Amino acid sequence: MKSWKICTNSKNKINGIRKKGGYIGRPPFGFLLSRNNCIPILVENMHEKKIIKLMNNFKNERQYSSNKIATILNQRRLYNKGKLWTEN
Repeated sequence: MKSWKICTNSKNKINGIRKKGGYIGRPPFGFLLSRNNCIPILVENMHEKKIIKLMNNFKNERQYSSNKIATILNQRRLYNKGKLWTEN
């Protein structure tokens, strides 16, 4: 009975945050989490947005493979939220 109550409370809390426009989970690449009245919201991360633009340039204009793009980004130390880029 106690675990059911914890589960229900957690669901209610998450649904309340979402109803207020909040974000739950790890932010996607290109965004950061910020708080507005204790509600987590997504905010653009301009540094990561520049990396996305560079990746699109490599893919569309230069026709580089995903593996080559990952290698170039890692060599330039433009990491994926502090981690190395992989082909996927």
